[in-house]
Amino acid sequence: MNTFDAQRQRVIAQAARIGLAVRRRNKHPYGWELFDRSEYVHASGDLDELMTWLADNAIHRESR
Repeated sequence: MNTFDAQRQRVIAQAARIGLAVRRRNKHPYGWELFDRSEYVHASGDLDELMTWLADNAIHRESR
């Protein structure tokens, strides 16, 4: 597994812990989205930005 795949898998796993999913944006601006079951996008950007968002928001969401 290369570095990109490993990072993508970490983002997917962390998102799943707080009830979110990850998908690739195929239209400009390209990148990734964190979304919930209602399709609400909580964050978007590159994988590094999603990891930062997850780190900043995971504690608050897990305590709900």
